[in-house]
Amino acid sequence: MVSRTPVRLAADDYFRRPDYAQHDLIQLIDGEVVIGVPPVPQHQAIVSEILFLFMMIAKARGGRAFVTPVEVYLDEYNVFEPDVLYLMPGSQCVRCRGQTPDRCARRGR
Repeated sequence: MVSRTPVRLAADDYFRRPDYAQHDLIQLIDGEVVIGVPPVPQHQAIVSEILFLFMMIAKARGGRAFVTPVEVYLDEYNVFEPDVLYLMPGSQCVRCRGQTPDRCARRGR
């Protein structure tokens, strides 16, 4: 039996893949491309509640709340698309779909 070694993709290669542009629910997790399925209504109801809470926090304390699609570049092998995202005031994170990491503003830069 032959075992296959998965190819670990870096973010630059991930952004250039044709399926990156074709799918809304696509992420790079530990160098592996993961394509999701549309969420069920219960999931979306929970996402809506969390977004509402994050928006209330943003209104009271500052910051910004986002709902998918928004990408989060964590490192060279991880580009996530969380359902809900809260950025604290002064965060250096920016949306960077399709840009290579050196053009994304990252925390600490």
